[in-house]
Amino acid sequence: SGNITLDAVGTTSVGAVTSSAGTVDLEVTAGTLTTGAVTGAALALKSSGNLSAGALTSTSTGINAQSTAGSVALASARANKCLVANANTSLAVTTYTVNDGAATLTAGTTFTGTSGTASGNITLDAVGNTSVGAVTSSAGTVDLEVTAAP
Repeated sequence: SGNITLDAVGTTSVGAVTSSAGTVDLEVTAGTLTTGAVTGAALALKSSGNLSAGALTSTSTGINAQSTAGSVALASARANKCLVANANTSLAVTTYTVNDGAATLTAGTTFTGTSGTASGNITLDAVGNTSVGAVTSSAGTVDLEVTAAP
């Protein structure tokens, strides 16, 4: 029920991680991070290399998933307050839902997704070929910006 923290160096793989009431904070430097399903009050996943995660569920606040030098691939993301996903290269979020807040998705190159919903604003910035699928904001704006690949 408490916080779960992982601070690792090098390629790291973990299975399912669950905290019934705490924050889950998984950070990898100098390598990639691969996870199964991750559930907690708030989620923070950070990798200097590629980040690949199963179903992410934040039961209280939000999800922050980022790769400072690689790609991010999320099977799904469900958050109550906010979703922030940043990738230095490609970003893939198959499905995402934010119950009472916004989604901010930033890809250094392409973005791929099949559906996304939020009660607040949905902002996507990507470069090159991008597929967003169905995107719906019930009470905010949808801002999709894709620039041509260099």
